[in-house]
Amino acid sequence: EAITETPSSVDPSDFGHLLQTYLQYPPFGSETYSPVGGAFPPMPPSQIEANKQLLQSMFTHAYDSYFHNAFPASELKPLTCQPGVFNLVRVPALTLIDTLDTLIIMRNFTEFARGVERLRY
Repeated sequence: EAITETPSSVDPSDFGHLLQTYLQYPPFGSETYSPVGGAFPPMPPSQIEANKQLLQSMFTHAYDSYFHNAFPASELKPLTCQPGVFNLVRVPALTLIDTLDTLIIMRNFTEFARGVERLRY
């Protein structure tokens, strides 16, 4: 039975970049080993971009679900999609407070400002 390959989302032209990136690293386990300025194992730029988009999509889904189902509670229970209380801290909107730094990292300044305004009132 022949095995057919599924199409990859990685651009084949990126493999030259992958090889060049990989050759920049000293042997694993050496004292000078340090993946500077990139991912390890090295990935082609198209795969890095696909991973970024996937992470942003996953974060946005969770963030939107929290606002739709649980805000201003401190957490969203994942199995029931009901608001919950984080008993250790008991701070309202704890999930929103916890996500503000991620919004900045993802360069979503509009939603960051909106979140800060929600915390003011």
